[in-house]
Amino acid sequence: MLAAAVAVVGTLATGTIAWTAPSPLVLPIISVMAVIAAATAAAIAWLTAQRLIAAGVTYWDIAGALTFIGIFAALLSDAGQVLPLLESKPSE
Repeated sequence: MLAAAVAVVGTLATGTIAWTAPSPLVLPIISVMAVIAAATAAAIAWLTAQRLIAAGVTYWDIAGALTFIGIFAALLSDAGQVLPLLESKPSE
């Protein structure tokens, strides 16, 4: 039940960011969110002492899939489009 609630909240957060963030920033943001979610899933798997080899899908599998998504989102993003957006922000 907890995993389903976390999945719904994560999906809503990702959807909100995709609609509100400038388009060149969407993939880098999704990349960071996926890696953070992967670290969280791995921490849950480690704290609950789940076995790496199990009959069904485990938190380790979810952590691996989220890491895969995060890496490929980072590879697909273009740093040349992101840097001008970040440099144009006023610093305080």
